[in-house]
Amino acid sequence: MNIFKILHSKEFIFAKECYKTCNSYCCKNPYFKFLSFAKNDNIILPMLEAEFLTLNSQIQFKNTKHITFILKNNKKIKLYFVECDFKGLCSPHNLRPLICKLYPYFPIIDNDGNFIRARESTMYDLFYKDEKNHPCTLIQTNKKDIINQLKITTEEIRKVPIMIFIFKSLQYIDEALQKYFENIFNKKIFIDTLDRGGVIEFFKHYEKNSFTMQAFKNQEFIENIISLYNTLEQKHGEEFTQYFFE
Repeated sequence: MNIFKILHSKEFIFAKECYKTCNSYCCKNPYFKFLSFAKNDNIILPMLEAEFLTLNSQIQFKNTKHITFILKNNKKIKLYFVECDFKGLCSPHNLRPLICKLYPYFPIIDNDGNFIRARESTMYDLFYKDEKNHPCTLIQTNKKDIINQLKITTEEIRKVPIMIFIFKSLQYIDEALQKYFENIFNKKIFIDTLDRGGVIEFFKHYEKNSFTMQAFKNQEFIENIISLYNTLEQKHGEEFTQYFFE
């Protein structure tokens, strides 16, 4: 079973043409002017190699880059970053990366895929204090219903080992990023409470971490990922390990 091909026929959040209510916020980068490496407001989408290969045969993404991550046990996994300029007008619309289909949340789960709660999907969205200030109208006005949808519609994929790894890893990534910024600013930081100078300072460190990956070099994050890998390998064997290489 190629779960990433199955995803083409799946939808998880049902909010028809919601991009019209927020000026396509989730499909472009509203903060690109604060980032020296961003030349436009196109978004960068992350996906595992297996997902990228199933989509790239049908959609030609721009400016594709990939990074190979090496776990503490020397297992490797390849992550692709692709530039998207569709601004919510993907065609055919079903051929969207998982992160787009889940937006604006992803499920926080246990090691068996059981739903615990939901968390904001993108890195920027983690750093809003007041939901009423958030540019996404689904978060502003329909949070409870959207999370209920997510709990129901992701039930099948939450039991797939590589999906468990993805969702748990996203949780650990978010936690590591928040700690990274707390250590820099000596407090919890929120974009919607900062003046322009504060926003500039925030994105200076955000961009620095994009290059150095410093937030993910702490021991807690490393141990969380390797513990997750070991748990899933022991329980699921090759069904899980097929996505990694030596």
